[in-house]
Amino acid sequence: MHLGLLIPSASKALAAAVSAILALIWTYLFLHLSFGWQTPTKMMIVAGYYSAGLGVGLLTAMQIGSWFLHRVKSRYVRFVVLFLIALCFVMAATAGLLAIQYRFYYSQWHEPFLTRTWMFQLFFTALGATAQYGIFGVRYHGIGGLLIIIATCWWATRTRH
Repeated sequence: MHLGLLIPSASKALAAAVSAILALIWTYLFLHLSFGWQTPTKMMIVAGYYSAGLGVGLLTAMQIGSWFLHRVKSRYVRFVVLFLIALCFVMAATAGLLAIQYRFYYSQWHEPFLTRTWMFQLFFTALGATAQYGIFGVRYHGIGGLLIIIATCWWATRTRH
């Protein structure tokens, strides 16, 4: 297998990094203006999780999109498919990062590592974190996150000259 299929190009990595930075700014402002959270530190931590999820999700989606969409001639079809892939991967990456954060927080009350009870606790902690993100947390991406995803997908599916 060629490494180019596994390692994203520099332009994809740059696009994902710029998108993550924009998402960090957007989420911080959204939390501050819409919800008036307690401290700037807490807002920055949450915004960091959401921007990292968006960046990782977009980078993964662009790489997977380049594997499967390079034969599709229509830019519109490439854009729509990449957009749907990106939405799924951004949500999955953000939910995964939040599940890891939950796991670290609740680990002090969990059983010893790799026991049967620990496995159940890990599973249900991750499930609870994912459910909470799906119900309450998606809104923190907001319209700005959606616009960032749309812009990145548009950029990734542009015609090459």
